[in-house]
Formats: sequence, structure tokens, C-alpha cells
Amino acid sequence: MIRKATDSDIEQVYSLLLSCADWVSQKGYHHWLGAIKKDKLTENIANQIVYVLEDDETILGTVTLFPNEPEYARGVWNDDKRCLYISKLATLPTSQGKGHASALLKFTEDLAKRRNIKILRLDCVSNYPQLNEYYLKRGFVYIASQEIDERKTKCNFYEIIF
Repeated sequence: MIRKATDSDIEQVYSLLLSCADWVSQKGYHHWLGAIKKDKLTENIANQIVYVLEDDETILGTVTLFPNEPEYARGVWNDDKRCLYISKLATLPTSQGKGHASALLKFTEDLAKRRNIKILRLDCVSNYPQLNEYYLKRGFVYIASQEIDERKTKCNFYEIIF
């Protein structure tokens, strides 16, 4: 089941995101280390933009859906088109490969369509080829690359239009 996260989910979602940060770091991708902030997660849950996929009260995945692109991405599109911006799409490392990320993306697509939003946008680190391929296979189109933070993290930006 996929539902909006609540305050009672904060610890479990935070733990999931930290485990993902550690897992990708072990693969050589350090972009999430230090980037997962509990106070920001708490704020996003209060704003009702965090969703969780759960089974038997265990959260297996999460996604945050912003109503527009983040400040660092504004120069990429230079438009005011309505979109959902996908962030922090993550699944438990122990349950990866079971379709949970795909289910969260499908949910996001369906939610956008119900809201009459025709564009999904996201970014991911450019040096993680498997992740970039995943989004391309899901129908997302590459738009641009740029550095997004003081660590000079280079990200690729994608969108899909329905």
C-alpha cells in the first residue's frame, strides 16, 4: 500500500533514507551522505508531500513529491509549467529489485494524472550510470546536467510528459 507519510513514520523513513545513503556510498556514490536531514524530512511530512510504500507496517520505500522543482533546478527549465518534482525516491536496500521503486513511480504518475499535472521532473547524480539508465528506461527524457551544491555534485535532470 502507498500512502502519505505521517509523523509516526518519521523514524522509519529517516532510517530507510540513511540506510540507502550508506548503501550507495558503499558502491562509491556519496551524494546522499550528509544530505539526509531529519528536520527537513519532518517538515516535508508535515507538508504532506512524502509518501511511503508499506507492507505489514514495514516501510519498504518512500518518495517526496514537490509541487515544483527545487531552487537549484530552476535554471534548467526556465518555465512555470505545473509539475511534480520527484525527490528522495528510495527503497530499503534489503528489498531492492522487487519492484518497489517502480510501484512508487507508477503511483507518482497516477497521482499527477489525477491532479491534471502532465509533467514529472527529477534529478539524479550524473556519475551513477545504473540510476540514470533506470530513469531512461522508465520513459524519462534527459534535459541537462549541472552542478547543484557546494560539493560540486553534478546532476542530470530528467522529465516525462504525459
